[in-house]
Amino acid sequence: MLQECVYTGIFFLVGIFYGSVLMGIALILATFCGTLTAHLLHYDDEDIARGLYGFNAALVGVALCLFIENSFWLWLLIIIGALLSTIIQHFFLLKHIQVYTLPFVLTSWFLIWTGQIIAPLVSNPGTSILSGASLELLFPLRAFGQVIFQENWISGFLFFIGVFLSSRRAALFGLTAALIAGLIAFLMGTGITAINQGLLSFNAVLCAIAINDKGKSTFLLAIGAIIISVLLSLLFLRLSLIQLTFPFVVATVICLYFNKKTAYNK
Repeated sequence: MLQECVYTGIFFLVGIFYGSVLMGIALILATFCGTLTAHLLHYDDEDIARGLYGFNAALVGVALCLFIENSFWLWLLIIIGALLSTIIQHFFLLKHIQVYTLPFVLTSWFLIWTGQIIAPLVSNPGTSILSGASLELLFPLRAFGQVIFQENWISGFLFFIGVFLSSRRAALFGLTAALIAGLIAFLMGTGITAINQGLLSFNAVLCAIAINDKGKSTFLLAIGAIIISVLLSLLFLRLSLIQLTFPFVVATVICLYFNKKTAYNK
């Protein structure tokens, strides 16, 4: 969640292990493999120390556990995914292009869609949940949890505390964005279950965290990014596609590019 804070990472790790021991182990393995790959390929030591070659790999490890059955192939794909995401991340860093979690998204899409040839899927990536009855108050915390594929609100609360320790503003911006995104989806007539599970808010959380310090235009940029992310999330769910954090990447890049162009024209 764009925080360079050890304590934040600890809370994330605890939250993931609370939700799934398997995912916690996968995260540690993927982070280790991604960081080791960066060392072996002699990437910049400062970037490695900042965790820039670990966070995409970590997300790949957790995501693959969500979709692919636990077997030898899962762990092999996690190692491959950590390597691939690290190399892709390095390419964008060399080009000085800010793409956030795009290396994770591209790697995971590729491994999920091709990995199912050799390993059974635990959950069907084409299943969209857009039904439900009543809106639950805890959905913003579930949205925080869904950023790292944890549906339970306790993991989400731990993630929120982790971000709060690093940046109160970012944490509160993220929680507010989750609430706004859920309400937007609700007003659009979206089924309650997907909202309650945080599936339409977790990308908005990331958008708000990424944009929380952009000066006077922060609020308008955040609202724009939230709306775009919700629309993209809805589109992916209705088309039965895997969204991951792609809506966050697209929405944030578009809004920050627009902000940069506007500032330049002034």
